[in-house]
This record gives sequence, structure tokens and C-alpha cells, in this order.
Amino acid sequence: MAVFKDSGKEKKKNPMSSSVKCYFVCTESFAEADRNSSYILFNKSIHEARCMFMHAHTVPSLKKYMARFSLILSKTISFEGDISNVEIKRIKDIPCMDEKMNKAYDINGEPLIQTDGTGFISEDLASQCPMNIYKGKQPDEYSKVCPLLIQCRLFYNGYAVKGTLLVNRELPCKSIHIRDSMVKVERDENLACFQTINSLEICTS
Repeated sequence: MAVFKDSGKEKKKNPMSSSVKCYFVCTESFAEADRNSSYILFNKSIHEARCMFMHAHTVPSLKKYMARFSLILSKTISFEGDISNVEIKRIKDIPCMDEKMNKAYDINGEPLIQTDGTGFISEDLASQCPMNIYKGKQPDEYSKVCPLLIQCRLFYNGYAVKGTLLVNRELPCKSIHIRDSMVKVERDENLACFQTINSLEICTS
């Protein structure tokens, strides 16, 4: 099994179905029909197959590992542009400040972040994104106006990114800026040469 997802409340109302979905992948086949065809996961271990999407083994706990890896199962529509030509830059978050201009913290001692989970996308890329998306679906009739805010998932060179992208008309074309708070899975530099599946997935626009 490559990954599973618990849909939770979505399926609990139906006693005839399970909220847990399991996903299996084929890494080797002796079937006659498969002998002359190649597939991207051929002869790879499950760990290697997972690393093509993200380097989830870099997270600190098994609980977070499963939560982060299930991001690939979000209900989305893929961005159809060429991500390889997009400049993806990581930028710092802006902290919240108190009245004395010191960093503010919540009751648990965690820093409050003004820009938590929100980065930027250039207007040309935003105009190429599917519009009026909700929970990964697009209605038959939808607005042609470029979205200003996009909820997304980004898988890039082993990183897994979750959050929203705000259109920034000052960015150069083909640019995405992601905040530190958006990065849910860090890249394993030891796997820098390892093949990855890079994709921008749109949840809501």
C-alpha cells in the first residue's frame, strides 16, 4: 500500500461505506500485457515511489508523515502549465508584533505569523489556473476573471507545500513565492538528484 486517507466526517453518515481509502501502486508486474510497457514506478520500492511526490521521511513523527503524505490525495485540479519553467522562491514570513513592536506569541508560546500560509503568484500564472474551483471541482459555467487568491498544494523537488497564493502584480512573470509557514515537508538534500513529480494542484480559486 502506498498511502491511505481517512475522509472522516464525509463518509460517517453512510453506514455501508468506510471513510478510509487505501491506494495501491504497481512497481513490478509479470503479466504478459505489462512486459513490453514501461511505467514510472517500475522496479522502485514503496519508499522510492513516495519520494517521487515528496520527501516525507524528513518529518519528525509517523503521525505527521501520514498527514503530510495524504496531501497528494487532496481534491484538486492540476495546473496545466509547465512548472519546470516557473521560478519558485522561498521567502520569510512576517511575524505579528505587539504594541511595543516585539514579536507576539499565542497562549502556547508559539509565534503569531501575519503571513501564515500565504505566498504570492505572478498574474500570468494565476490567469492560467482553472477558475471557480471548489473542493477540486469546476462548475459547467464559471467566471473568466483571473482569480486573486488560490488555495493550492505544490509538490516540487521533494518539498510539499500547502496554503494559499495571492496574486502579486509586481512579481516577474512565471514566479511563485512560498512562505516558510507553507512548507510542510522539507527536501532531503541527499536525494537532490532523485527524480520527482513536480505539480501545482488547485483546491479552490
